[in-house]
Amino acid sequence: MTKRADYKRVILIALRATARFLGSVLFLMIIMFAVGEGIPNPFALGFSETITFFSFVIMLAGLIIAWKLEGIGGLIVLGGYLMFAVVNPGSVSMNVVFIFPLTGILFIAYWWILEKQNRPRTDSQNGRQ
Repeated sequence: MTKRADYKRVILIALRATARFLGSVLFLMIIMFAVGEGIPNPFALGFSETITFFSFVIMLAGLIIAWKLEGIGGLIVLGGYLMFAVVNPGSVSMNVVFIFPLTGILFIAYWWILEKQNRPRTDSQNGRQ
């Protein structure tokens, strides 16, 4: 039983570390673009560019929130990516952009496994009738 618990713990640590690493890289990359290119005025952009801008803001907010609230942050990241994908369907196939939903999925997977592990077991799950 201890080895199984150790494997679960290692998987949890690896999921969280990978999600946080990717989230940090994405966050820093977007911040570097914002500093280098300047933050655009969303009111001076066209409709699709404004939605794209706000989808990245939503994804960045999700990455920050996911450091404390993994499930909610991961869902916010996926929501922002969905908004981005609807407005820019051709850009979805780009590998760099795909890292956003991957990171969100990793945060959600971490949260899901942690919640499942910490959920109290009922008598029927323990094998009692």
